Amino acid sequence: MQIASRDQRAGSTASAMAAVDAGSLNGSSTPESSMGTTTEPIPVLLPPQQRLLDQVQKALAEIDHGGSSRGILMSGPSGTGKTTAMDLVAKLPLPRGTGPQRCVPCCRIEAKARSDTSSVAQSILEELGKPAAVTRRLRGWELERQVHQALIACGVRILILEEFNNALLANTKHLRGQLAQFLKNLWNLHPVGDPSSWALPQPSRGDRRLVIIVSGTEEIRPVFDRDAELSSRFDIRINTTRLWFDSAKSCEQFARVFGSLVERFGLSEAIDASNASTLARSMFATQAHLRELESLLRRAATLHRAAGAELTGEALLAEALDDRRGPHEGRANPFRWSYEELKERVAAARNAPRHG
Repeated sequence: MQIASRDQRAGSTASAMAAVDAGSLNGSSTPESSMGTTTEPIPVLLPPQQRLLDQVQKALAEIDHGGSSRGILMSGPSGTGKTTAMDLVAKLPLPRGTGPQRCVPCCRIEAKARSDTSSVAQSILEELGKPAAVTRRLRGWELERQVHQALIACGVRILILEEFNNALLANTKHLRGQLAQFLKNLWNLHPVGDPSSWALPQPSRGDRRLVIIVSGTEEIRPVFDRDAELSSRFDIRINTTRLWFDSAKSCEQFARVFGSLVERFGLSEAIDASNASTLARSMFATQAHLRELESLLRRAATLHRAAGAELTGEALLAEALDDRRGPHEGRANPFRWSYEELKERVAAARNAPRHG
């Protein structure tokens, strides 16, 4: 990665953070059909996010033609785009019923710390309109039966279980086994009391099949791998990785995300999103953690609105980083590094192990 001077623009030649064309910055590289209709800014999609959208749409099409449920496991370090990927799935245009029954095509919950089967089931029911106060007394199969009935009644097609590492990794082996069985039963969703033909769905009797997406840190992968039945049901694996300096493609993807966020927060006149020095400093400042990057630019937008044209560029980002960290933060501010120090840091980062 080659660092340009502060005044050099990345669009001129091959720069540190591969220049991004205008079409990429405004999201036009993303197929409109994948995103649905929205007035919100369309984010630049990272490859794992695009793959998730593609796999969900294919799974829905297969289910529509009589296929079984599909399980998708998306795992990776914090700040690599998993939550944004789930946001995009939740916005997919799915058909809704027209009758009085509540219709929830996409049900999305987050597993809390030390979640067990009961708390996960109660969270699903609450999302589908049954308050925890009503379901808290239910236990075991009765609670699971209520979940199955609610999923069918509300027409759920996609079930998203986020941060599932909180449930699978924080509990005992026995509780992990119960959660694994709960996932298998969701995958096999069938009418209660009918023991026939569980393998092949029968639409005539009201069978439902789901796209079930489980997300979490990379530590949950071995839990699925060790359970042959669970592994076969969640056979679509999508792994996210931290963007870093060790790959030109990774740098280009970071530049695209950065440019998209700069535009989203109205900073296009204040920050040159194609400047290689600014991009490199931003990657160091946030360790390429995408949620940290979003927070940094959001704070920069707040400071810019207050200070106006007097505070722009890397000076603005330096102030935003200091403001977020506080006066007692001991880490160096990459936006205040000299140009020579930045070059040395980039050279070292290119050969250092990737973060995450």
